[in-house]
Amino acid sequence: MVGQLRSVMVARDSKRWKEITHTIKGAARGVGAFSFGDAAASAEPVDPANAERAGQCIDRLSEEAMAVHDFIRHYLAA
Repeated sequence: MVGQLRSVMVARDSKRWKEITHTIKGAARGVGAFSFGDAAASAEPVDPANAERAGQCIDRLSEEAMAVHDFIRHYLAA
């Protein structure tokens, strides 16, 4: 879903931006990935027409998503 945000930003689709970030927020918090959920909560009210700010949010969400993936990979390997 984080990957979809770039095209949503380009389209300046505020409704879809809020839907995606809200979904990420709930899913992340639901599984205990609180930093990822917090990043999504911070991104949720951002206007995707503000490309600089939206891009920063996407970058942070991408970093948090990678951290979650790394955690899961290490957890499963243990």
